[in-house]
Amino acid sequence: MTALLPTTADAAAGERESTAGGTGAGPAAAPWLPDELWTTIQDSVPIVCVDIVPVRRDEHGTVTDVGFIRRLSPFDRRMVWCHVGGRVQLTETLADALRRHLVETLGPAADVDLGADPQPDYVMQYLRDEGPRAGLQAGWDPRKQAVGLTYVVDVPAEVAAVAGGEGTEFRWFSTELLGALTDTWPGSLTAVRAALDADAARR
Repeated sequence: MTALLPTTADAAAGERESTAGGTGAGPAAAPWLPDELWTTIQDSVPIVCVDIVPVRRDEHGTVTDVGFIRRLSPFDRRMVWCHVGGRVQLTETLADALRRHLVETLGPAADVDLGADPQPDYVMQYLRDEGPRAGLQAGWDPRKQAVGLTYVVDVPAEVAAVAGGEGTEFRWFSTELLGALTDTWPGSLTAVRAALDADAARR
């Protein structure tokens, strides 16, 4: 969702690369990678991503609502609901990457304190083929293989999609209605549910 170094294709899709929201560890500015080179990278190595499940809770700490962005699917050109997140930049810590994607996608109100070394609630694999794998929960992304470190993050209720950012819309969905959510990024709901289960088990 966000390149180690951005490509011209990312720019066309509205995927921006900056260090907004980071703690200064990432590069101040990165040149655009030629599309051909970025394709070679995606064909050569798995890509590490941070995936964020924005949540609201009740007075008991139980998650009541989950936030999704509405975004353009880059491989079939349709609008889908998706978690927030994207790729980790070179030299960037996971905390930096989480804060950057939150702020770039949902604005400065989403710049929440995640600590210096946040650990994921779930690890999701995204494979380039849709074929079933015995015992494996996996998403699908025909462009690349990716490893998504999925985090449940409490964010303020008033956050909204940043104009010109990755999401065209941000909306809260009741946890009771997640099963009825359609037109989602392949694997997104699986990762969200697994991360929510892990979050609930800790409480």
